[in-house]
Amino acid sequence: MTPVETAPKKGAPEEIIPEEINSEKIDLRSAAAKNRARLIELTPDAAGIIAGFADDLIARCGAGIYAGYLPIKTELSPLPLIETLVQR
Repeated sequence: MTPVETAPKKGAPEEIIPEEINSEKIDLRSAAAKNRARLIELTPDAAGIIAGFADDLIARCGAGIYAGYLPIKTELSPLPLIETLVQR
């Protein structure tokens, strides 16, 4: 494997990532997307199920500030959980 360059980086990230790592990364992302799509088929209400654990989360970690993310493509949405946490 070619080592990643440590000198000042110029250009787009694709230009500094060795091709074999970039190829593996693409393959892993594709596999992860397929797995998430399959999980969505098996449990379409997963986000709602996770939101049901809001009280458990507060009991264990306390009330306060929680972080989330905006899901893209096949990512599981934390938004129902965050909405439930805000209501508590």
